[in-house]
Amino acid sequence: MEHAYFPSRGLVSLVVELEEGKSLEVGMIGREGFLGAPSAMGIRDTHGRAIVQAPAEAFRIPSEQFAEILPAAPRLQFLLAHSVIRYNLQVAQIAACTRFHQLKQRLARWLSISAKKSGSDHLPFTQESLAAMLGVGRPSITLAAGALQKAGLISYSRGSVTILDRRALENASCECYRVILQLESDAVFER
Repeated sequence: MEHAYFPSRGLVSLVVELEEGKSLEVGMIGREGFLGAPSAMGIRDTHGRAIVQAPAEAFRIPSEQFAEILPAAPRLQFLLAHSVIRYNLQVAQIAACTRFHQLKQRLARWLSISAKKSGSDHLPFTQESLAAMLGVGRPSITLAAGALQKAGLISYSRGSVTILDRRALENASCECYRVILQLESDAVFER
C-alpha cells in the first residue's frame, strides 16, 4: 500500500490470498479503523489485499509522509496502536469462527456486520464474493444463503443480498458477531 486510509464510510475487507487461488477474509474495516499500518512501518509486502465491499469514502495520506509525522504525534500513535490491537483481536476471533462455527452462522455474522458498517440492508454481494470472503465453495454459500432466505432473514438474487430481518439475522449469528461488535465499540477514534 502506498497510502494509509482512514474510512469515513463504507467497509473494506482485508483478504489473504493463497497461491492456489483460495482466499479468506481475515478482517473488516469501517469508520472505526484504518488501513496502512504495515506500510507506515516500512513493511511493503503483506500477502493480502484490501477490497472495498460497499461504496466507501476515506481520507488518505501517502505512507512515507504518514511515517514521517508519526514520531511527532504521540496521541495519534496511541490511537493507531489501539486500532491495530483491536484489529488483531478481530482476526483471532474470525480464525476461531472459521474453524469452529457452522457456515450458516458465519454467513449471518458476516452479513450482519457488513450491514452495520455500510449502513444499508441492501448489500452488493454475489455468491462468488461471499464464498471468497468466507473461504468456502460457491455451492456451500448457495445452501447457507438458501437456509437464511427460507427462514425469512434475507432475500438474495444475482449480485444482491437484502436483509429482511436484521435482528433475527444477528440472532442467527454465532457469538463472534457480538464479540466483534464489542471490539468495535471499544474504538477510541472520535470522528
